[in-house]
Amino acid sequence: MVNGTLDKQFFRKCFDGNGGCNTIYIVVVACTEDILYINEAWQCILDQSLFLYSSIIGIIILHSTKLLNTFTCFIVIGIASIIASIFLFRKYTNLPKTRNLSDLAWRSLVKEQWLYGRWIAAATVLTFLGNQIQVFLLAGLISLQSAGVLDALQNFIGPISQGITAITTLAIPILSYDFGRSNYQDIRQKTLFVAILLTIIAGVYEILLWGFSSQLETLIYNGKYSNFIHFIPILGIIPIFTAITTGYSLALRAIQRPQFFLIYGMVVAPVGLLTGVIFTHIWGLEGAVWSLVIISVITLVVHMILYRNWFINSIIRKQVTNESN
Repeated sequence: MVNGTLDKQFFRKCFDGNGGCNTIYIVVVACTEDILYINEAWQCILDQSLFLYSSIIGIIILHSTKLLNTFTCFIVIGIASIIASIFLFRKYTNLPKTRNLSDLAWRSLVKEQWLYGRWIAAATVLTFLGNQIQVFLLAGLISLQSAGVLDALQNFIGPISQGITAITTLAIPILSYDFGRSNYQDIRQKTLFVAILLTIIAGVYEILLWGFSSQLETLIYNGKYSNFIHFIPILGIIPIFTAITTGYSLALRAIQRPQFFLIYGMVVAPVGLLTGVIFTHIWGLEGAVWSLVIISVITLVVHMILYRNWFINSIIRKQVTNESN
């Protein structure tokens, strides 16, 4: 601590490429997602924040005692998440203590999760080729240093990207509830609201990156990547497209169309590989950056098409037709 504020080394330890504090909110939110689906216990969002603050306090204590490193940071996060999971499960579920596992129909649960999750599992490799291959191409075609630079620069959009993920996680139970009641117009309106809200937030974040990229780089990396700060605002374009895409993605997930994960992966994988190889070979680090931007645009286009075909044409228009008849 310096004059009542956290020094730069503290921020670099907590917000480096290993994840650090950026993952706290995601971890704690994830542990209650299923509870939100079942009970609509929105009060637990406030309880989650208490464990978030506990994690931050624990990390600050470690820093003040000079015990903070990547390992101890994740230990604090893990302990807070375990406590949060136990506390929230006991508070927001009504399972009798005498209930045995057979009553929970766990086989049916596992089967249902697999039927949904298999699409995500299949798309993981393809998504990797689209969104992560650029770092490896830089390492192979240019240099390991260039790959490290790209990886470091992406940390500047990490907080907003994870923030979008967190809000998305909280929105899914609400939309799924509407889907169960066949409130398709509500799903449409709510996903539009979320997309607009996230786009505004991402836009403000991008403005900050444009205006303060040099100061942020100095704060986090102490000038180590000062020669590359002009790439930071370019990378900041990606969360804007991601925010818009989130609206379409939420609707597709709410109406139980997990196939879109695989379709999206099958499109972005070849595009990412092709643009990554060509752009990186010609323009180096700048080419890799623009490859990532193009991938975010392609992702948006794919989601728009699937949203129109599966949600607007297949559900909304049919509902309107039935109501008119």
